[in-house]
Amino acid sequence: MRPFGTDPNLPELLVEKTRQAAEGRGWDLASVTILLAAHGSQRSQASHDITLALAERLAPHVARVVPGFVEQDPLLADAARGLDRAVSLPLFALRAEHVLDDLPQALDAAGFTGPRLDPIGLAPEVPAMIARSILAEMAALR
Repeated sequence: MRPFGTDPNLPELLVEKTRQAAEGRGWDLASVTILLAAHGSQRSQASHDITLALAERLAPHVARVVPGFVEQDPLLADAARGLDRAVSLPLFALRAEHVLDDLPQALDAAGFTGPRLDPIGLAPEVPAMIARSILAEMAALR
């Protein structure tokens, strides 16, 4: 199975979650920066590359997309510094260690004041997206 970050429906979901957060602040989506918070890795470029590809797909919908990583450059605290009208959008499955500890610490250190969304894996739409991917993969094997 392909990584969830490559799901063709994921950008639409991410834009919608960003739109909702922006509207909550009275911001127009076209004026918003997405801080795309991801894991990254010192061992593999896959997470980094998937995040950058996702950032490219989101870019036409917002003013700017800034990727930041927990374990790879650009580090999240550096990426988050000085952002205005920004929404933190974590590309994580769960509200666990990185989301509970590393992300808030990095955002606080950067002085990030925008909305901090839940990890995208907790979105109610995600189980159906995963189920569709599994069914499509199973159908392709037949």
